[in-house]
Amino acid sequence: AREGSLGAAAGVVGQTQSTVGRRVRALEAALGQAGVLRTAVGGGRTDEGAAIEHTAAGALRAAAISPAH
Repeated sequence: AREGSLGAAAGVVGQTQSTVGRRVRALEAALGQAGVLRTAVGGGRTDEGAAIEHTAAGALRAAAISPAH
């Protein structure tokens, strides 16, 4: 959602648009809530999606600064 479209996000992560779409749908299904608003001209985050992004970013930061065991 940060990139504005699945196609743009796919380019950032080096995946196809269909792969990113499948992964987003799978994550939403696993969480039981929509994280992305889908429109004909792109999309954005839902409030739930913003909360998920915030939590995930914190976890990634913590993992990056934690010493390896």
